[in-house]
Amino acid sequence: MKFMRQGRGHAIDQALPKDRSRIKDTLSGKSLTKPRSDLLAALFDGKLELIGNLDRSEAMRDRLAGL
Repeated sequence: MKFMRQGRGHAIDQALPKDRSRIKDTLSGKSLTKPRSDLLAALFDGKLELIGNLDRSEAMRDRLAGL
């Protein structure tokens, strides 16, 4: 799953035990570990925007263009 946070693209790289996820900055390639609850709180506070999986987004856009 890809998302934008503080103007930068990120991707959830791996789900980890104890409610944690490894996220990767898509520009720098650096990874860090965050509690999933922090990511969810940022989403509801409007500080994180889900942009989905690129492959799925392109497929959905193409499907909608055909309507």
